[in-house]
Amino acid sequence: MRTGTPSDTHDKLRCERCQTVNDDAEQEAMKVLPKQLDACSSLLEVMLAEGDASYFKAALKPDEHGVTVEQYEKAVKQPMDLGTIKAKLGLDMSDKGSYKSPSAFSKDVNRIFSNVMKVWDPGHDLVDAARRLQSWWTEQWANLVPNLMKMKPDGDEGKQSSSGFEDADENEMATAFCNNERGEDYQEQIGMPDEENMRHWSHHHTSDTVDDPVFRAAMRGFDDVSFVFGLEVTWSLIQQRQQEEEERQAMLELECIQEMDEKEVDSTNSASKGCCSKEGGTEDLIIGPSVTEDTEVATDDDEEDDDASWKISRILTKDEIMDSNALVCHSKNCRNIACSLWKSKNDSERVVCFECQKEEFGGFPVGLEPQDPVHNDAITTVCSLPTQRPAVTDCSSSPSDSTSSTTSENSASVVWACSQCTFENKAKSKKCSMCGSAKSPKKRKL
Repeated sequence: MRTGTPSDTHDKLRCERCQTVNDDAEQEAMKVLPKQLDACSSLLEVMLAEGDASYFKAALKPDEHGVTVEQYEKAVKQPMDLGTIKAKLGLDMSDKGSYKSPSAFSKDVNRIFSNVMKVWDPGHDLVDAARRLQSWWTEQWANLVPNLMKMKPDGDEGKQSSSGFEDADENEMATAFCNNERGEDYQEQIGMPDEENMRHWSHHHTSDTVDDPVFRAAMRGFDDVSFVFGLEVTWSLIQQRQQEEEERQAMLELECIQEMDEKEVDSTNSASKGCCSKEGGTEDLIIGPSVTEDTEVATDDDEEDDDASWKISRILTKDEIMDSNALVCHSKNCRNIACSLWKSKNDSERVVCFECQKEEFGGFPVGLEPQDPVHNDAITTVCSLPTQRPAVTDCSSSPSDSTSSTTSENSASVVWACSQCTFENKAKSKKCSMCGSAKSPKKRKL
């Protein structure tokens, strides 16, 4: 770890919630790379002096070891030998083929051994030599790696290491991570972030600040973890995320409606201007059908409102359903007790019974059904029964009218009854002229 940063990974993510330092890890690595590659070159010279290395100083000739060139090329896609590695170590740092890290050097050495294992079977002289040399290499490389990691650019040897723990008291180090209580540096995550967006997860410099007592207890006495990303997934956060998504979707739909209304106004104004003519100083406005306050011009938006999207807002509780003053279904001519509240995108509300909900909305949305068996039984039984209170009827009809049914059928195409106050409105009206409630949709999408 470098000085002034909780984690190199944290800085590379360009964290949106923490103050990060400039990510100069790559520049620092390039400064110390020449010294590291010199150490690798010295190890390679020692390796070349090993007896088994004689097989791998130059590119292998498979036909000399009982394998055809075609068989070798089919199995080995990246041939490698010690001579090629030595040549790459001798290249200038700016050369494209030069090593950019000690790990790249290590991969090439290991590739020599893996290529041999791909082609020849165990027991072959070439395989035996490769295994012995690989065993020697693994031991030497394991001893060299710690020294490579401690190397610093020339002039930086006197600086404190990035971990800052060289001079720390041993007892202090032993107890640094023993606290099983959540630390003061704990940071709550931002809302319910996406799993791949680690820039919004909670971040911890040490394991003692993580809000997980099991993890803190498991890491007691160990300092192996230098940085932790924590993602909390709870039902409350999931609900909050769903609400945020619904609000965002509602805002988008509202913007679309406003945009369509503006276009409608603009088109009406432009049509009015185009139909004006002046003769003898007199303006005559030529419009097709006359428009009055009692008549609304039908537009394509009417059908869109009929297809308005309705979503369930709340499921009535068992006590509300069983109450003597329980709500009655808003559906026309229905006297059943309501079980749920639904809202449309234009904020209209309707309470419906269990039967009307199945008919109009297809039942409860998947995943939102009542989980309590008692609550569910109350809905399926009580909310399918009519209440003893008078049903909502159409006030415009007269019991003495012998042709009321025929009149109702004929007027259905030109008027609609408000589900709230039962006032009859003209078919082209979007809202009730009496109470202002929105016209009930013909079709509803869940």
